[in-house]
Parts: sequence; C-alpha cells; structure tokens
Amino acid sequence: MGKQELSKKLDCFLKVYRNTPIRATGYSPAEMILNYTPNIGFPNKIEKKEHIFKDAQRKDIAYKEKTKIAADKEQKRKTVSPVKAGDKVLVKYPAKGPKSRALFLE
Repeated sequence: MGKQELSKKLDCFLKVYRNTPIRATGYSPAEMILNYTPNIGFPNKIEKKEHIFKDAQRKDIAYKEKTKIAADKEQKRKTVSPVKAGDKVLVKYPAKGPKSRALFLE
C-alpha cells in the first residue's frame, strides 16, 4: 500500500469518524464544534438547532443515567438510603499489621 493510498483511506476514515453522531448526544463532533451538518454522502440530520449544546448536554445526561440504571440493575446494586442524625452506623477501623482484622464498632 502506497503513501498516497494510505493517506486517502485515512482521510476518508477521519471524515466519516468526525461526522458520525455520538449515541449519547445525537450530534457529531463536527456539528457540535462547527455548528453545521456537513454533507458527507450518507443520511444524516439536516435540521439546524440553535441550542445544540444544551440539547446535546441534556441527551448526554439522560443517556448516562439510563446506562447507570441498567448497569446497577445488572449488578444487582441497591441504592443506599441517606444517613440521618441519630441513626446507628458501623464504623470500620483499618487493620493494624499484616494479619490483624479490622474492627467494627457501633
């Protein structure tokens, strides 16, 4: 493979990569940085948005929350209730030495 052929393939790859919408935001990096939708030869959104960053941020937060809930459910994590004044809690003291055990005190 020659240098020019490699350069053309790399340019083509980067063009597609930079203009592919990110799943979390729904916008491509080129849209977010340059605020326009380039015509790159495959179907994409044509509409322009005035508040592209706020919309992308809202979508990103929603996507991350959705994936966090799915991961927590998959790993069977439980939400921890907040500690209130007067609640009894266990406090773990670090072990002192290579074979000693940690102590739990009320």
